[in-house]
Amino acid sequence: MAKNTSILLSDYFDKLINELKKGENSGFIKDFDRTSFLKKIHKKYSTRPK
Repeated sequence: MAKNTSILLSDYFDKLINELKKGENSGFIKDFDRTSFLKKIHKKYSTRPK
């Protein structure tokens, strides 16, 4: 039988909404190179052995 569980998420969602608004208002990078950015992030966070 299904149970209903009540949890409070208002603080979490308030923070999430504020961060999303900050991101929307931050604008765009004019000279953004997606390929080099992804390579850099992949190199930094990759867990594969070299």
